Amino acid sequence: MATFEAPPLPAWSARPPRSRRCQADGKEAGRKIRATDVIEKPKQEVKGDLEKENEELIATLAEQAKGFEKKTVNEAFAVLREAVWRVLELWYFDVQLLGGLVLHKERLAEMKTGEGKTIVALLPTFLAALEDKGGVFVVTPNDYLARRDAENVGQVLRFLGLTVGLVQSTMEVADRQKAYKCDVVYLTNAELGFDYLRDNLAVYPHQVVQSKSFHFCLVDEADSILIDEARTPLIISESVPAVPRQFEAGREVANALKKDLHYTVDEKNMNVVMTDLGEKVAQDLLQVENLWEPEEAWEGGSLHSQAWILYVLNAVKAKELFQLGEERMAVWEYIIRDGKVSIVDTFTGRVLEGRRWSDGMHQAIECKENISVSVRSQVSAQITYQSLFRLFPRLCAMTGTALTEAAEFEEIYGLRCTGVPTARPNVRRDYPDVVYKTEEAKLNAIVEEIVLNNERNGRPILIGTANVKMSEAIVSRLREAGVEPQLLNARPESIARENETISQAGRLGMVTVSTNMAGRGTDIILGGNHSQMAALNIRSRLADALLSMEESAKVYNPGEEFYPTDIPGSLEKSLTEAVEAVAKCPAGEATQSFLEVEELVASVGGEAPFEANESAQALTALRKARHLWTVGWRGVTKFSGVFDKGVDVEISVRDTWARLNIAPPEAFAELKTLYKDLMRMRFPIDALTDEKDQVIKAGGLYVLGTTRHESRRIDNQLRGRAGRQGDPGTTRFFISLQDDVFRVFGGDKIETLMDRFRLGDAIPLQSPIVNDTLDRVQKAVEEFFKKTRTTLFEFDKVISKQRELTYKTRKVRWESARSKLVTDSRAHLST
Repeated sequence: MATFEAPPLPAWSARPPRSRRCQADGKEAGRKIRATDVIEKPKQEVKGDLEKENEELIATLAEQAKGFEKKTVNEAFAVLREAVWRVLELWYFDVQLLGGLVLHKERLAEMKTGEGKTIVALLPTFLAALEDKGGVFVVTPNDYLARRDAENVGQVLRFLGLTVGLVQSTMEVADRQKAYKCDVVYLTNAELGFDYLRDNLAVYPHQVVQSKSFHFCLVDEADSILIDEARTPLIISESVPAVPRQFEAGREVANALKKDLHYTVDEKNMNVVMTDLGEKVAQDLLQVENLWEPEEAWEGGSLHSQAWILYVLNAVKAKELFQLGEERMAVWEYIIRDGKVSIVDTFTGRVLEGRRWSDGMHQAIECKENISVSVRSQVSAQITYQSLFRLFPRLCAMTGTALTEAAEFEEIYGLRCTGVPTARPNVRRDYPDVVYKTEEAKLNAIVEEIVLNNERNGRPILIGTANVKMSEAIVSRLREAGVEPQLLNARPESIARENETISQAGRLGMVTVSTNMAGRGTDIILGGNHSQMAALNIRSRLADALLSMEESAKVYNPGEEFYPTDIPGSLEKSLTEAVEAVAKCPAGEATQSFLEVEELVASVGGEAPFEANESAQALTALRKARHLWTVGWRGVTKFSGVFDKGVDVEISVRDTWARLNIAPPEAFAELKTLYKDLMRMRFPIDALTDEKDQVIKAGGLYVLGTTRHESRRIDNQLRGRAGRQGDPGTTRFFISLQDDVFRVFGGDKIETLMDRFRLGDAIPLQSPIVNDTLDRVQKAVEEFFKKTRTTLFEFDKVISKQRELTYKTRKVRWESARSKLVTDSRAHLST
């Protein structure tokens, strides 16, 4: 374990005052809240230890953690609380400590959006790593969140002497092996599962990446991973030659057949069924006597035998159930990227890198889109998420929406759900849904609502959509109405701008249109995120200075118009010199990839001390400064007027620092402070307000949903974007009876009600009765998909034990053969 010397705390760096006790119902919650008081006492004792005896303290805790004594938990939490303050300058609320205790007890903690789940995860993870009994994993829904957490909060664990690994979908075997050897590993659920399967298919030892046995796993956004994605198993497949002629013939037949005449579509069960007439027509078109009789064909030197009915059914499914992102929402959605079919996750709106549909379905879609048919996939190994996560002796999870599925979590994963109260009261207002007859009327109403809101007070708006088509349709209509929105969906150019989009989504007058991908893991801060803006600026500079043109192209540069002000000349000079110094130091010369630049930016923006080496001085020049320097900058800006782009804001900065006897801030901190205070001063000084106050007075973030999703949890995730940490906010859903969730699962009762009142297409229906009916439809959808997951789990239970025994036996024999080979080699060398 690496050892660092903790920097002394300056006199001004007083910790935040003791937070008010959270109010919670129930004896258990009260007992746990009282337990947080115990952490305060050892925290006072930890102050000196971290400064002088860091290594000795962690070693003692690691030894005590083997038995998990109550005192050890308290001391470990106290150490981590102090470390988080020193490295990130964040202070745990009582409810966050409560969340850590819930997770340590191997339960599922429901913590609302914005309550700081990311640093809460450090508490049980730190304790589990001290046990040293096997692999410790923090699982997130996507690569972005895994990278962000490993780079940002991972600094705290590194500060305490632990090693932190990161696994990304683009990594090679050597990088994965290095990451999995670390004390704590951040990765996605897909990478964890696929690496597990690949390791058990490996032929040689050097192909294995997961070197430690499974011990502890913390699942972030648990409802997305353990519930939504649990309907589809993870599959490792090998490529076998495809027969393009058969897929093309199936496509032609599917195009000739007519829905409801030659086949029926069951969108609820995601299936198509051929009618007798349809089979007869297909046989005539293919000139075969029986669709179900296998046909043999030579392809790629191999003989393949498969019935025509499979090609026809796949082609019909591709036509009806699998739709391109530009088209209407369907059961499955995909986009064409770099001439390939890329699957879009219907729950998050993100592209599933490296994932393909099996059983010839992917090839049928490629043929439908006139893309060269690739090789066919043949299953080699598979596992469900239910079986994968049940392999961990210690499993815990956290999310913002879980209690609606509490029974399923406990039944399948053995996770008891515990609701953790919020640090501040939730003052968000959720308005009743507005229901329209047609989708066209709904879209018109959404655009009108946004335009009126901009004219009224310019409060920020987040429009949540369920698919790419809807997001782009709304953006197009808004631009026609004179509103310039920000777009965040599954398209590559949009994903590249995710940091930028989220960092300014809470600013005054901002309109952001997003698929579900904006509903996970990222906070929208009212008034904008000045820290993120500074980090984006530094990232662009470092990428230009350190990376090749090919790697640098992967880093999105927001452009000057993104930032709230021009950078003063002296600060521009400081930044340029600091970046040049980093480029010449060993750390800069070793930075070769986009991921390494991201890690460098995170370390520069944190407070953890750099290792004492040749790069420390150059990196420190970019390091974040202390808060007192912020006071020095604010002393400069006390004059009346409005700051705009192009105004020279470098008035007497250095004179003010000299007068206050303050050392000039380091470059990163000065840049961050510049953005923060310039956003504060966009309005006249005598108004004594900043942009955040303006947004709060306007009502906070307005979340506007464009459809009800198949689960109430996903709706609640979208609602949770507003009202974080006691901020004001409002939410409202605009719905049409043509939305898929009602078209597929039944919205006849609402339509009958609208007909009874003789309401036109443009007249909305807004009533508690309608909301109750919508909730019943969603509950029916949830129950249907729960049955699907349960059925999958029951089927997998049959082979799960067999799979575990097979993999265990294989591993034992493999290691035995390897040991024998080593012994024989040594004996041979000795002779």
